[in-house]
Amino acid sequence: TVVKKQDRPMTACFDRTGKQVVVGFRRGEVRVVSSESGETLLVVQASGGAAIKGLSLSRDGKSIVLNCTDRVIRAVAFDNLAEGPRAAGRELQDVVNRSQWCHACFSADNEHVIGGSTSATEQKLYIWDLHGHLTKMLDGPKDGAVHFSWA
Repeated sequence: TVVKKQDRPMTACFDRTGKQVVVGFRRGEVRVVSSESGETLLVVQASGGAAIKGLSLSRDGKSIVLNCTDRVIRAVAFDNLAEGPRAAGRELQDVVNRSQWCHACFSADNEHVIGGSTSATEQKLYIWDLHGHLTKMLDGPKDGAVHFSWA
């Protein structure tokens, strides 16, 4: 079977039980697939329809963060994901610089979302609470972060 470019997964992660895989696609689609049977359990279009280049589940498995190519990080309750675009959750972004995000994840206590942006001249980490308020912005070296985890 030939898989079209827009149908190829861009990112994936297991849920906390390992029984499901959450997969993000170029067309902004999120699929939940059984890791045991390979059966697709849920297919939804993420709010905005932009390609999903990264996703991360909270430690408690109740929320998901989508890092999209439209420069918006979306934090959505996993149970509400089935509502599709109506379950937009929080849309987090740098409204001044319109930064492209390299990665996003939840804090260890699931109370904050961290997003990292890098460019040739700077690295910034943004921390938001789950109400969408920017609580902290950290500047780093030029090297930049590609991936990180909040333990």
